[in-house]
Amino acid sequence: MKRTKAWIALDLMPNIGPKSTQKLLEIFRTPENILAASASDIAGLGFLNKAQQKSLATGVDEKLLGQAIVSLDMHGGHAVGFDDPAYPELLRQISDPPSVLFIKGDINDLQPAVAIVGTRSPSHYGKDMAYRMARELSTSGISVVSGLARGIDTHAHKGALEGIAKTVCVLGSGIDTVYPPENEALADAIAQKGAVVSEFPPGTHPDAGNFPRRNRIISALSSGVIVIEAAYKSGALITARLAGEQGKSLMATPGAVTNIRSQGPHHLLR
Repeated sequence: MKRTKAWIALDLMPNIGPKSTQKLLEIFRTPENILAASASDIAGLGFLNKAQQKSLATGVDEKLLGQAIVSLDMHGGHAVGFDDPAYPELLRQISDPPSVLFIKGDINDLQPAVAIVGTRSPSHYGKDMAYRMARELSTSGISVVSGLARGIDTHAHKGALEGIAKTVCVLGSGIDTVYPPENEALADAIAQKGAVVSEFPPGTHPDAGNFPRRNRIISALSSGVIVIEAAYKSGALITARLAGEQGKSLMATPGAVTNIRSQGPHHLLR
């Protein structure tokens, strides 16, 4: 089995997450070896639960694997496995890196990069700040990473497209399922000048639980994170926390003290 195909097959197995995959790689070295391991070898490892052991013992779902590969081709995407030279080095360094990235576009020469995140319902000031800061960063040769969500993310991507550097959006769905749907044209523009990226295989719907998980990728691909307008309990603050855990530079823009969306940035500034 070709290496990239093996990575996709392993990624499609239920109950086998990034941390379990990293532990398996320490023992078996390659995805092909993991997939070829016997049930007794798997059971003897000691760190996999019954559901995980069953998934590996069941083996590759060839139909699901074929559908994922066909969908990638149909949407002009490709996959990059963890040990591929094209896999982003900064992402490789976190404790739970995706075993495979699904990409539409190009993530080469992404660095230096800064993430811009914030509320889905920004004020006029927040929209303007996201757009202007992203445009100025991109014009200075600094790539902009965000999540393609409504609000701050959208305006950051639009501003970055006005510059010269790349912009990358990290999805909480498959690269064939853009969310929100009104940003499909924006995603196409990003793929032309940067990349649409996801750890989720094609066909994955934008479930609510996927978005907090993808935030670690947004921060990992960047040297620093800027928070623009976010409530105290928000996805943007999750990204900020992850950035701190990953040793990234963390920045925030102040706002009006009467604006609830200023709570998050002001908390970080304090």
